[in-house]
Amino acid sequence: MIKTCAQCGSNFELTEEYLKSLEKFTTVIGEKKYPMPAPELCPDCRQQRRIANRNERKFYKRKCDLTGSEIVTIYSPDKEVVVYRLEDWWSDKWDGLEFGRDFYFDKTFFEQFENLSKVVPRPPMVNMFNENSLYTNHSAYLKNCYMCMNTGWCEDCMYLGNYNLYNKNCMDCVAIQNGELCYFCTNTKVATNSNYLYECINCHDSSFLYDCHSCSNCFMCFNLRHKQFHILNKGYCENEYKQKLKELMPKTAEEYEKTFQEYKDMMAQKAIHKYIVTENCENSNGDNLFNNKNVKDSYYAFGNEDIAYCYDCGNVKDSMDATEPFGGEIQYETHGCNNGYNLIGCSKCYECHDIFYSQYC
Repeated sequence: MIKTCAQCGSNFELTEEYLKSLEKFTTVIGEKKYPMPAPELCPDCRQQRRIANRNERKFYKRKCDLTGSEIVTIYSPDKEVVVYRLEDWWSDKWDGLEFGRDFYFDKTFFEQFENLSKVVPRPPMVNMFNENSLYTNHSAYLKNCYMCMNTGWCEDCMYLGNYNLYNKNCMDCVAIQNGELCYFCTNTKVATNSNYLYECINCHDSSFLYDCHSCSNCFMCFNLRHKQFHILNKGYCENEYKQKLKELMPKTAEEYEKTFQEYKDMMAQKAIHKYIVTENCENSNGDNLFNNKNVKDSYYAFGNEDIAYCYDCGNVKDSMDATEPFGGEIQYETHGCNNGYNLIGCSKCYECHDIFYSQYC
């Protein structure tokens, strides 16, 4: 079936497989079942709609609506919402049921839902099960972290952004997992004591590498596999490598900037680039995919099975149109919902099941 997107006007296809998958997402109220209708928006516009509900990294100062104290939050002072200080929002000082109201059938559901969302208190940031990690957002299970966004299970880290998991003592990195003592690394998995790694896996004691796997003690290299003591893709004995590294390793900020530019030129002019980044995937398409099965048009995804049109997702099954879920099953049009089962139209709901059109639960 070919449909025209109600927002951008482009044509998009709804395959029989997609329509059949929609049958999994059925709202049950009493004895009645309400099947999910076919979407009116194309996949890109559906993704834009979910992300439009997400301020990940821009912070503001405003007053806590409960105590009047100044707080740092993702909501600017001009937003017509109620925001509580984080410790107060998690406390028993208020009850969400106090804001309950009747439903009026002469008004639309979403009009009433929007009005309700403006008066029910919100936390200043999406910050759950963290210790000494106040200035983090869309993050959970952190300890001693500062300014980390979309990050989980990390300790002693600063300035991490997007898809960071299980890291320790890392700084200024994007989309790294299982890293320790890493600086300025991007799209890298399993690395220690390294900096300026890009799209590397299982690399250690190295600097300025691109697309290297299982390498150690390497400098300014690209497309290497199972190598050590290499500089500019040339092998050395251990003593020669250490002596030459002393000469080449930058020591000042200016030298680092110059070496970084040489590194970028090397990637652009000499390295071989894969058309997509995918590892150990079966019947899957998208980019930055690892250990997936039956994944369609998804990005930054690992350990998933039978999902479509998902972004930033890990260990999720039987879900479609989900942005940033970690753990869960049967999610449709969700955003920031970790470890959830059977969720439809939910945003920022953790460890919930069988809920529909909800926020901050």
